Amino acid sequence: MPTVSNVDNVLSDILGRYSSRQYLMRILQEIQSVYGYLPREALEKLSNIMRIPLSDIINVATFYHQYKLE
Repeated sequence: MPTVSNVDNVLSDILGRYSSRQYLMRILQEIQSVYGYLPREALEKLSNIMRIPLSDIINVATFYHQYKLE
């Protein structure tokens, strides 16, 4: 399991395959499959890269029970 310190590489790989906002749930699934949960740092960087408000990403992550924030 990669450390959160290499989140840039992980996001670069994932966003190379899914770069549109319509794939947000798939992107979150991919991040969680790498780390076992959704690290806050990854969500913040994803927000900046995709220009999606962090609150929107967190709303999706907390609405669906399949995602873990810890």
